[in-house]
Amino acid sequence: VYLIRGINNINLFRAKYSEVSAVATIGNFDGLHLGHQQILKTMQKEADSDGLWKLIIFTEPHAQEFFTEAAGLDASKPPRIFPWQEKVRRMRELGVELAFFLKFNNQLRSM
Repeated sequence: VYLIRGINNINLFRAKYSEVSAVATIGNFDGLHLGHQQILKTMQKEADSDGLWKLIIFTEPHAQEFFTEAAGLDASKPPRIFPWQEKVRRMRELGVELAFFLKFNNQLRSM
């Protein structure tokens, strides 16, 4: 898995892999349960038929955690099944070539 960490690093990826096109999905993908696996299977079919790489875009912290803190609420953080490093490892096992890791912050929220 080629891991792209942050919006600023996308240009480094583009410079190195200018010819790459990908099919993408975005989500938290915590646990990579059966629903996530079905999404990845669908991506695999699209990627295979069109010669594309598979890209997963995920954010940290969890959006719920960000908005709870931004609102000044005192709530517990949502439980995590996997830390992001484990997500990337499991994505690799499932055939994902690219993982785009975005920090969920005010800049991302305003997009």
